[in-house]
Amino acid sequence: MKYNPHYTFFMLKPSCLKRRCGLLNMYNYSKPIINFIKQNDFEIIAKKEINITTTDIMKLYRDDFNSIKKEKPDDAKFMFQEYKKILQAGPSLLILVKYKNENALEEGYKFKGAHFLPQKCAKNTIRYKFRQKVWDTIKVKKGVLIELPDDNVCHAPRTENEFLPIIKKYMKKEWNKITSQ
Repeated sequence: MKYNPHYTFFMLKPSCLKRRCGLLNMYNYSKPIINFIKQNDFEIIAKKEINITTTDIMKLYRDDFNSIKKEKPDDAKFMFQEYKKILQAGPSLLILVKYKNENALEEGYKFKGAHFLPQKCAKNTIRYKFRQKVWDTIKVKKGVLIELPDDNVCHAPRTENEFLPIIKKYMKKEWNKITSQ
């Protein structure tokens, strides 16, 4: 499966899909985020609710886990368990997008918010704009900073190695259509 540099994805986490907003809390928090994505040079190609597996979490956060694991193996184990709790608390929404230029992974990652703490992200990013202000805190255990589940609403891949396995597993048909054109 070959990568196309015009594409990336955003994954809205379970806490985002559980949060309600709008008049009378009639829809989940994904609707305003999807509108925000569309307003910022990303074209929505496909959306799909998915249930993240333990293997998917390892693929999505491999670089993070490996960098911590070298110095503090216990911290990496704790971080992995926390991510499992957050990401397996319900379905996530996978959104395949096309970007206007050939640097979709880089631009998507920056647009998501490059810092894991939303309050430290640039103001015009998904993580900053849609953070839950009440939760602008972190918890620390064994020296590792872990974001609270409702604080960080989105993930985006940094590399092809994060992008391709998830798209291949959950949106293979859509991706094959794109790459065959």
